[in-house]
Amino acid sequence: MHTLAIDIGTTNIKGVLFGPGAVPVAQATREHGTEYPRPTWAEQRAEAWWSGAVETIRRVLCESGVVPASIGAVAVSGQAPTLLALDAAGKPLAPAIIWMDRRSADQCGRLTREIGAERIYGITGNWPDSFYLLSKLRWFRENRPELADRTAAFLQSNGYINFMLTGERSADAGHASLSQACDLSSGSWSGDLLRAAGFDESAMPRIAASGEVVGRVTARAAALTGLKAGTPVLAGAVDAIGGALEAGILGEGAHLHQGRGPAPSHIGGSDELDGRRAQMAARYRLRRRGLRRLRPHKRRGGRWRRGPFGHHLPALYGG
Repeated sequence: MHTLAIDIGTTNIKGVLFGPGAVPVAQATREHGTEYPRPTWAEQRAEAWWSGAVETIRRVLCESGVVPASIGAVAVSGQAPTLLALDAAGKPLAPAIIWMDRRSADQCGRLTREIGAERIYGITGNWPDSFYLLSKLRWFRENRPELADRTAAFLQSNGYINFMLTGERSADAGHASLSQACDLSSGSWSGDLLRAAGFDESAMPRIAASGEVVGRVTARAAALTGLKAGTPVLAGAVDAIGGALEAGILGEGAHLHQGRGPAPSHIGGSDELDGRRAQMAARYRLRRRGLRRLRPHKRRGGRWRRGPFGHHLPALYGG
């Protein structure tokens, strides 16, 4: 049985087909651009994510010669967090506001004063910062009210690919944690925080564990990608969580430092985290174990190292 892994990166889409024993069989990449319409703004087109995913899937199937029926699951990871608004028909209402975008600094400051930094931390496990989605949601409500009124759901980068593959709206637990609108203790959306940003739980997708099947490839998606209709699609994960797990960061005391460029990060596994020790800490919820990610507050874009996924990637999906 094979597994297809896709990553929606900041600069490109990566696809890797794994065979038995987590051995890479074929891989493909396709670059996509980032738009900077104003200082501190950074946007990407969700349509480019999907066309890139379709292309990489078709290429790995062609190059590998693998029969689509032998693929047991598809799993997608992605850059995070991302604000992508969809209408009732599932069409993007605007370009996606990606993780490096800082347009909502003013909204973040006002939310902090209105709610309190301690309360936001107490609910989400993360200190207020315009890196997260909460302030971007408020910006969207205040500056794009006509689009906010038409929004049926907000999805993350991997959630959009999952939606295009299955027609189901979902968010993996790690991406939900980076929304700063999720109650870290319960793993559910915080209605209080969402209402403070101008929305409610109805605008947010179902939260699923990374290895949970969130849907199956539709006939339409199968025709576009070459996958077999009915193939299970898993919730997936934040790219950093995938990188940590492929490196074996699975428990207390394990750590990983990623990157030397403009956005390095340090990740460690822990069941009990005290984010008060470092306001740079970003906490993710993953099953019953926490993963802590430490990185500078000033997040800027960079070009990531290209290469295949590691052999431990199936651990992310329960393999």
